[in-house]
Amino acid sequence: MIEGECENLSLFLNTSVRKAVVENDVIREIICEQLGTEKTLHLQATIFIDATGDGTLAHEAGAE
Repeated sequence: MIEGECENLSLFLNTSVRKAVVENDVIREIICEQLGTEKTLHLQATIFIDATGDGTLAHEAGAE
């Protein structure tokens, strides 16, 4: 098993949410940047967990 992953969860440390792509009130993709590598990631999933600490993903997705 890769560090930061388990059977149904992928963890992206030192990664900042930049944008959420939302269709019909569902997050389809999030665009993130890894700070250390300066890589841009396009992540797609059926469930996203906002563990940003300040609600960045929720805000970008338009949640109240």
